[in-house]
Amino acid sequence: MPMTNRFVLSGGPGGGKSALLAALAERGYPVVPESARAIIRSRLQSGLAPRPEPAAFAQAIHAALSAIADCRHAMLL
Repeated sequence: MPMTNRFVLSGGPGGGKSALLAALAERGYPVVPESARAIIRSRLQSGLAPRPEPAAFAQAIHAALSAIADCRHAMLL
């Protein structure tokens, strides 16, 4: 069974995280999109403030990541 490496990108705004993810995806590497960025984009499109209170924002990120994990698990079955 091949070894699977997983990496977490972390850093401040403008650090190049999104650019690196996009470059990796272009080269065929599987990537998980930034859930925080998607949540902020969705909120702005709905006319809301970019971020809710920190606890609610953390819960939204957790829910998004859980949904991705559930989807990937279902694909493996």
